[in-house]
Amino acid sequence: MNKKEKIREIYAHAKQQKFLKSRARRKTFLGGRGSGKTTTLGYTNGQAFECMPRAKFILTGLTYIQLDLIVLPEVKNALSRMGYFEYSKSTPWGCT
Repeated sequence: MNKKEKIREIYAHAKQQKFLKSRARRKTFLGGRGSGKTTTLGYTNGQAFECMPRAKFILTGLTYIQLDLIVLPEVKNALSRMGYFEYSKSTPWGCT
């Protein structure tokens, strides 16, 4: 580990931890409202970014509005807690 790499701890409750630690090829998070499904999606995406940095992925939903107003903001928050940020001139690689 070099100087620039930082270890970030993320908070996850028991069900999220069980999902994140699972080594299954296909995983399903079945939970009610407020159970952290979207946050876990963000953490899973962050792990995928680390393992496959140039990979492409797709995120689908019933409507664009659902994705835009509900899913994407929380995924973005989860990724920012992991140290990933949206591209800007001050962070040209999207990381700190």
